[in-house]
Amino acid sequence: TESHKKYGYRLAEIYEKLKAIPKAIAQYQKNVKLFPDDFRNYEKLNVLLVEGKKYSTAQVILLKATKQPTCPNILFKKLAQAYSFLNNKKSAAMAYEQYLRNNLNDSLAWYEFGSLYYSLKLYKKAISPLEKALELMPLHSASLNKLTDSYIKTGDLDKAINSLQIKLKQDPSNENVLLELANVYKREEKNQKVAEIYEKVFDLNSDKNKEYLAKAGHIYYKIPIKEKAYAVYHKLISKGFKDPVVSINLAEMEFEK
Repeated sequence: TESHKKYGYRLAEIYEKLKAIPKAIAQYQKNVKLFPDDFRNYEKLNVLLVEGKKYSTAQVILLKATKQPTCPNILFKKLAQAYSFLNNKKSAAMAYEQYLRNNLNDSLAWYEFGSLYYSLKLYKKAISPLEKALELMPLHSASLNKLTDSYIKTGDLDKAINSLQIKLKQDPSNENVLLELANVYKREEKNQKVAEIYEKVFDLNSDKNKEYLAKAGHIYYKIPIKEKAYAVYHKLISKGFKDPVVSINLAEMEFEK
């Protein structure tokens, strides 16, 4: 009856408030059996089971709930998370997909969904949910990092460059992002852009990054953009950098004048 349903749920809540967690879990489990359409019990029980790291039990309970036609959509997300805890990533992805059909604005769920595909190295599948996550959370660095790497892994270098440029707007002095962007430009054989980035990396730390300025000079020399190579080589020499290739190239350019 409705009164039994009400009192059963209330009793489990009292146990929970008294920190009698085993009794609370037992009562919620009893309620689930007696009143399978009262989804409050599934939600509360899931919280306690996850807190106790009883992920397998949580997954069984939530799977039972989601098989019912009136199941609240939020329980599909909880099921996805339970599968994730158990490292059952494919089942987790299916549960996220079911949940997100009716919860298009849950930004973190989109990120978690995309991250599952990313961890499975299914980079093409990871892109769409990660794009959605970033659309909803434009400053979410974890989404941007995984999305950028997914673009690179799938060979969509133009989108990778765009993502890296967004990252640089957020953090213009990030040396790792600059070097990642240089590597993408290198794959596209945009050598002048690679050299320009190496110059920026040198400017960030002129004592530590002299080798990058040397690389920039060598690229300019090879393209050739001799006036830039000449300027870069002279800057290196003024910083006390010694490299036979720099000396030879510079001597050749001096001879050509």
